[in-house]
Amino acid sequence: MTIVKERIEALVIARLATSPRPLSAPDIAKALQRFAPTQQSPVAWRDEVEAVITSLQERGVVDEERRVVDPDELVRRIGKHGGRTWTQLVERIFPALSLGVSGNDAKVHARLSGRDAWTAAIAGRALGLWTQGTPPTLSAVCDAYAWQQLGLGGKPKRCPPEVRAVFLQRELQSDSGPADRLLRLYAAKHLDAPRPELRALRDTLVRNWLAGRELAARTNGFAAEVRDVARTTKNGVFGDRKVFISAVWDELRRHPTWVALTLDDFKAKLLHAHRDGDLVLARADLVAAMNPDLVAASETTTDGASFHFIVREDRP
Repeated sequence: MTIVKERIEALVIARLATSPRPLSAPDIAKALQRFAPTQQSPVAWRDEVEAVITSLQERGVVDEERRVVDPDELVRRIGKHGGRTWTQLVERIFPALSLGVSGNDAKVHARLSGRDAWTAAIAGRALGLWTQGTPPTLSAVCDAYAWQQLGLGGKPKRCPPEVRAVFLQRELQSDSGPADRLLRLYAAKHLDAPRPELRALRDTLVRNWLAGRELAARTNGFAAEVRDVARTTKNGVFGDRKVFISAVWDELRRHPTWVALTLDDFKAKLLHAHRDGDLVLARADLVAAMNPDLVAASETTTDGASFHFIVREDRP
């Protein structure tokens, strides 16, 4: 799992900004350990967090005593939010960011108040049943999914317990059980959470957010905009069908929706969209014939593979 640099910096800044006293680098790493990639050792995680702190200090974001210099630094990183304590940030704000919910969306945050509410939000996003407004209840998600699988139109009505459960059972390929329990299992499985418990779900949301893996409703919209920019841009084009990743990022950021999108965030979203089949990435082979700056800026790596281009769709 590749961690997005700007996001782990935001998490470190959040911990420092909410501490009443200066924290040592090991203390910070320990506080953030719950969000570390599951395959990463505690020692490797500590080293990574310490490197992030050092980088923040070198750039003047954090002082020598590991205090955040600018009180508005976290707001610049994640937007306005209602989190005042570390607990509020890691139990409400950061997990919600992974669902595409802004930190100051009071209506949505008011609904995310317990395990069932978070389960419903996660499953609703994953199943395409919650795309706007406040998240549905767990019961509403169960009914809507059954309604969808039955191919029925209109507003979903309450379904018999057996009907609500059978489609989730098929989705999970599991034994039968109550629909609410099956939906909790589905939410945990979709996130790769170790257990369908509230803390495990929220921690996994933050872990996935650090790696650029959100359940935001606009994922397909992102891919569509990227494909459109790649198809029409005249910058960074190589051959007939390839466009350098960094060139597409430069142009996409001119759109108001994506003005704050960092290159690392962009690459993480690209990898997610590539895995989902929403767009196609390709690697650069004949690098000697290419602009070395574009090659270096565009390089996007995951699981031993490297990509440099977004492949253009054929023009309609």
